[in-house]
Amino acid sequence: MGAGLSGLSCGIGLLEAGHDVTILEKEKSVGGLCRSFRTGGFTFDYGPHFLFGQDIRNLLKDCIISSFDIPLMKRSEERIFAQDRLFKFPFEPKDILKNMERSSILPVLIDIVTAQSFRKSKPASNLEEWIINAVGEKIYDYICLSGYVQKLYGVSPKEVSPKWGEQKLKFLSRWRNNSLLVLGLKALKEDKQLRKQVVSYPSSGIDAIPNKLKERFVELGGNIRLSSPVVKIREKGDCVEVNTADNQTYSAEYILSSIPVTELLNNSYSDIARVNSELLSQLEQRRTVFFLLYFNTSRVMDYQCLYFTGPDYLFRRVTEFKNLSPSMSPADKSSLCVEITYGEKEDIDTSSDKVKMILEQLDKSGLFNVKDYSHYETLEAANTYPIYNLGYVDVIKNILNYLKLHNRIISFGRQGLFFYNTMSNSIMQGYAMGNRFKEKFDFSSVKQDYYDNHIRLFN
Repeated sequence: MGAGLSGLSCGIGLLEAGHDVTILEKEKSVGGLCRSFRTGGFTFDYGPHFLFGQDIRNLLKDCIISSFDIPLMKRSEERIFAQDRLFKFPFEPKDILKNMERSSILPVLIDIVTAQSFRKSKPASNLEEWIINAVGEKIYDYICLSGYVQKLYGVSPKEVSPKWGEQKLKFLSRWRNNSLLVLGLKALKEDKQLRKQVVSYPSSGIDAIPNKLKERFVELGGNIRLSSPVVKIREKGDCVEVNTADNQTYSAEYILSSIPVTELLNNSYSDIARVNSELLSQLEQRRTVFFLLYFNTSRVMDYQCLYFTGPDYLFRRVTEFKNLSPSMSPADKSSLCVEITYGEKEDIDTSSDKVKMILEQLDKSGLFNVKDYSHYETLEAANTYPIYNLGYVDVIKNILNYLKLHNRIISFGRQGLFFYNTMSNSIMQGYAMGNRFKEKFDFSSVKQDYYDNHIRLFN
């Protein structure tokens, strides 16, 4: 269930293992969050996406879609805008110290040493403490990291679990796990390391990847049913029965589900008690509105992506996709994708007045050429960011233990485990899941090991 990157990759692995596989997908197209929107010669991804590392390139080329060669790209044109200054993204120690005011450098260095001295004796109880333990309070305030989290989650970092930092802010591990001396030595090599990063991006837009995965899945004999949202799942002895919104019924020996775990549990029925609804209600997701701004000029900014942390800006991230690939806009035009995240029940304003405010703030920053603005559209995507509230760890452990009680269902992937994941990991982990079910597999053992290994991540 689910034809995102995890589901498609898992389906390919299952077909290669000799199984008959059908994928049910509620949307009209595959890809999940990895989708693109096209109109009038413009292409917008649902937010900027990249494949990171040589491992995913090797897996795709050698095992999954050998006919598809994803071009390498230069990923050094992302910046954070804070204090009216630009800093590289992800953070680099040398870059921050190089670009901040001279008067701030000594206090920052002292603060870093202090943070490193005390962090081991004081475990972080929330995300704010986790970040401060990594970079110190001075940099935390200077870059306005609290504003970044507030824009992303709609709550203070004091209300977010430190587990989010471990998953989403992995680049801060260099600050947490190294002495100031080691940081200084590494800083000398940062530019060279950045140049060596292996980053891939399809020149026609990110949806080329799920579309190629779909082609391979169908080529191997798999079936995909689009526009088929699941409304009921019932374990019945030696099979599982699934009903979709269009009154179709499917019967399978086993189900691997990459749909949101809340949807899976709300629709599944079995001989065991249903999960506590109050528990599920604590798993909240953020949704993202993409303001697509069109311009009658060939270039609007000098960077691929800009992150805005300060409260003076409504938006969190701005992307000019033409700077990722020239094919994303006509030669004499360009566009911006401006992202604002909202709560599941929060009112969304996509009016022209809202866009006017966005344009004024873009112009105020001095980083955008907005005088040739033409018009706008909006897109919306649900379930873009799982919220790790302070009780997240206990809630997810209880849900994982509950999932283990299902005899013929495994929930996996970013949505299926309420777990932040990159595109690269989604593909690799989905394919690995499918490969677990080769000849003579024991579903119960695979299921038990899978959930137990995931639970260990929270211990």
